[in-house]
Parts: sequence; structure tokens; C-alpha cells
Amino acid sequence: MNTGRRGLFNKLCMAVVVVAMLGCAMLGQKPFSQWSPKEKATFFMHEYNATYDDYLAQVTQPNLSPAQKDVLKVKKEVLSEVEQPIKDYADYVEKGTIPPQALETQITGLLNRLGTTIAKE
Repeated sequence: MNTGRRGLFNKLCMAVVVVAMLGCAMLGQKPFSQWSPKEKATFFMHEYNATYDDYLAQVTQPNLSPAQKDVLKVKKEVLSEVEQPIKDYADYVEKGTIPPQALETQITGLLNRLGTTIAKE
């Protein structure tokens, strides 16, 4: 095997190993319904922060199309709407009480809306 093919072969083998490791790691992940309130609060905050950072990076771009501006407007609205419920959920967790199911449902619904909005980009 020449050097070029050997390098490609090694890269392919590495990619297969990485994919296999990721697959195994994902098999061990428990369903969302079995997460603890703390795990859910951490997830909610992470999703909020990542989407907010993404929003800030996009909104400052010059020459946005009208469609992009519409998507960003929806993101801003949903981010504003979901911020307080996430804070409330985290407060329940911090105090050691179980957050109400209605609050969790509200947050997941809003985050799903963000996911739908993000998919339109």
C-alpha cells in the first residue's frame, strides 16, 4: 500500500472508530423522561444559551434576507418567552423541589418551537 492510500486508510479507520464510540455512548443515554430535574434544568439552560449565542452571531450579520430576518424575529420572540420559565424551573431545582410538569411542558414546547425555527434557516 503506498503512503497516500495508507494515510487515507488510517483516516477511514479513525472515522469508523469515532463513529462506533459515539454510537455506543448514545446507546447508554437514558430517555428524557427519566432525566432528573437537575439534568433537565442543565439541558434547558444549555439549549437556551446556545440558541441565544447563535442568535447574537446571526443578527449582527450584514445583508440578511427578509426570510432570515423573519427567522431571527421568531427566535428573539421565543427566546424572550422561554427565558423566565427556564429560570423558574432552575429555581425549583435549586430549592430542592420538583418543578411542576406544566412548567416542563411549557419549556419543552417553546424549545421545540426554537428547533422548528432553526430548521427553517
